Amino acid sequence: MSNENKSMDMGDIKRRKERAETELDIATTKQVIKAQNEHAASGYSDARDLINQMIGRQQILGGIHRLVTATMVAEWKKIKENKLYQALNGSSLTLASGEVVTVTTWDDCCRYIFGYSREHVNEKITQFDKFGPEVFEGMTQLGITGRMSRALRIAANTDGSAEDEIRQAIIEGDKETLLDIVGAMSAKHAEEKESLEQRAKDLQGELEASRRIVSDHRKETDDLKAKLYKAESLTPDQRAGELSERLNKEVFLVKSAMLGPRAAIKEILDWEEAPRDLRHACAQALARLRIVLDEIQVDLQLDPVDLDYDDSWMNDTE
Repeated sequence: MSNENKSMDMGDIKRRKERAETELDIATTKQVIKAQNEHAASGYSDARDLINQMIGRQQILGGIHRLVTATMVAEWKKIKENKLYQALNGSSLTLASGEVVTVTTWDDCCRYIFGYSREHVNEKITQFDKFGPEVFEGMTQLGITGRMSRALRIAANTDGSAEDEIRQAIIEGDKETLLDIVGAMSAKHAEEKESLEQRAKDLQGELEASRRIVSDHRKETDDLKAKLYKAESLTPDQRAGELSERLNKEVFLVKSAMLGPRAAIKEILDWEEAPRDLRHACAQALARLRIVLDEIQVDLQLDPVDLDYDDSWMNDTE
């Protein structure tokens, strides 16, 4: 047999198989609808018969996954909503592989009777409910499954106008428009994600800054407490000596800091072409420093003293 004839035979076998499966799906769906209508009157006997038929179908197909059609999803939806799988009452089921399982839950029904995971079946039912059988069938024909179908459903849920556009594009078989919709939504979500991530970083930075401030405040408080405790434990002479040392240290630091302004002033005065207002600014800078010292003296209520001869402290009385 030539390769061409083999290819034709395989294609014909595949088409016949798909047609048989579709006819089987339609027949089973009709039985589901009938079982639903007669459920209240006949109890679970018809439902049990229907489930047994589906079990037989799954065993015949050997767990092979087929193209999920709107007919199949309608069948799944009715079985789920009416809980027809409960008609099995936990009965044992022998799979095509020979494994014996027990079907008691919706998850078991999806795995062992439908041949798909519960998540996959629920996803298809959600799509079916959102878009309806016609649009769902169109999505299947266009090969839209999995991630893209979920993206289209999200787009339809977040934007009413997008839902109408999606429906129209599916009916017309315009997959390019659908890809554009998904792309636009992905770009929008990426921008929103970037904005949220940046905001999260900003908040994290603010949180770290707040923690550092609190930590510094606690450290300052602890230091003050330690100094207070130490001061309370010192004798008057020890405390006087310590404070005198601290005063000299702080004054030394201020005098050292004055070397910077002095160097800048000297450079200006040594510049023969220095503008007059710049030279005047040197005197203003020193005047401002004197004002600061005078303000400290007034604020602390210290009397002026003559450094050449000062024995006023000897007249102080406690």
